[in-house]
Amino acid sequence: AYKGVQCDGPEYETIYAFGTNCDIDKFDAIVAAAQICDEFGIDTITAGMTIGFAMECFEKGLIGLKDTNGIELRFGDDQAMIAMLKKMVNQEGFGRRLLEGTKRLSEEIKGSEAFAMHAKGMEFGGYECRGLNGQALQFAVSPRGGCHHTNGLPARVEAYDGTRLNVEGRGQFLKTQAIGRIIRDSFIACTFPGLLLTMPILADAVSALFDEPWSEDDLNRVGTRIMCQERLFNMREGLTRKEDTLPARLLKEPKPDGPTKGYVVPLEELLDDYYRTMGWDLSTGCPTDAVLDELEVER
Repeated sequence: AYKGVQCDGPEYETIYAFGTNCDIDKFDAIVAAAQICDEFGIDTITAGMTIGFAMECFEKGLIGLKDTNGIELRFGDDQAMIAMLKKMVNQEGFGRRLLEGTKRLSEEIKGSEAFAMHAKGMEFGGYECRGLNGQALQFAVSPRGGCHHTNGLPARVEAYDGTRLNVEGRGQFLKTQAIGRIIRDSFIACTFPGLLLTMPILADAVSALFDEPWSEDDLNRVGTRIMCQERLFNMREGLTRKEDTLPARLLKEPKPDGPTKGYVVPLEELLDDYYRTMGWDLSTGCPTDAVLDELEVER
């Protein structure tokens, strides 16, 4: 059915979004989906996640064949997935609604918001965070939503170092991860060799670039300033602690299987720990005047 399809990779997130997320185990179908996304210039994570969300809506009876233009949009049906993806890129029928993304679609489909996997309107990267508290916190407070890169990728550390279920100290952990990512992004450095670019190496690189001494403390200050400026920008646009949240599925439905079976995300405790670490107001998440003055950041 997919003879001749090709793409670079596909990359892990694409395999996750169109594969396990949609219960598709046919690799050629995932390659076909990636090729369509590449040719039309749309994001594979958002496209795959939104189709997976629509599949769950269909299976729960929240939408029907009349909504999906006659497509039996069920988990595991690779042909239905590709058919709906083609409707998306061609802006046809139900595909036009899917192009709005998971958040807007969940606001239209009554009873679906609890399992709409996004934060601030951006669909999650492929990391289950019930049992990965740092990653859960990252998704919740990320200035641009469910992006798994914005504040670093805590899951790749805490899944192996025994801290995945910690609450106390996750704020400092995330701050450290975020600053490292901000500095590497400022260098336009690729994520994958990022662990090799340690803060001492980056401090030496900045020192050489500007021909003046820069320390790790200097870099940490710059990173913290940027985090506060991003926060102020979002607050200006109306985002507060209330928007630093996750879907109800992650907060109320215990994880059904795996090594962290039975866990949910203790979000409120994690937010408190993070805001205290950052010196932000606990009720709003706004950087305090004292912090902004110390960092010389204007409101």
